[in-house]
Amino acid sequence: MKGSLILVAAVSALVIGMVLPGCAQAAEPKITSTSADRGEAGTQLEICGSDFGETQGTVDFSGEPASILSWFDTSITVKVPSDLEPGDYQVSIMTEDGTIIQTQFEVTEEEKEWDEDRDDEGKEDGEDDLEAVKKAMYSFVEANSAPGLEFEIENIQIHADEAAATVTSEAGPALVIMKKGESGWYGVDLGTGFEPPSWYQQ
Repeated sequence: MKGSLILVAAVSALVIGMVLPGCAQAAEPKITSTSADRGEAGTQLEICGSDFGETQGTVDFSGEPASILSWFDTSITVKVPSDLEPGDYQVSIMTEDGTIIQTQFEVTEEEKEWDEDRDDEGKEDGEDDLEAVKKAMYSFVEANSAPGLEFEIENIQIHADEAAATVTSEAGPALVIMKKGESGWYGVDLGTGFEPPSWYQQ
């Protein structure tokens, strides 16, 4: 009889633990796959999984914050920071409650087609870096702006193989960032709402 009472008490405790609200453990976020495990800086990366939460947290690449383009409970899309050097990076996701989960991503060298009409530094004969950057910036901004939009590019600065400038137009101020590859200067970013490179003096 005593043994039966102990068994009934144990079963009752188990049932109560199962049905009482608040006793279930919260699901742990998990990464199941990524759209790519390697790619160039500035590209988009989708991270798929579960239980990321509906409220946006943060994502960084070995401490470098990434721009979050979308955040859902089962997927997060980010922009790989544009100023990352080629190499392996630890991608850390921090959810709203402070849980951190991680995966790996390799930033690769940018691939550019060779242009036989330009020299090793991507410049035409008699053209210095500033002239080359200015020409490429105007082409890039014009191609990525509303048709007929009048704009001016000011405060062009060059730092190694990266350049930045301020674009002013009726649409408001924006920032343009360029990179230098084998075939010359090319556009990386044009828009508002993102931080300029640390070396850029506004």
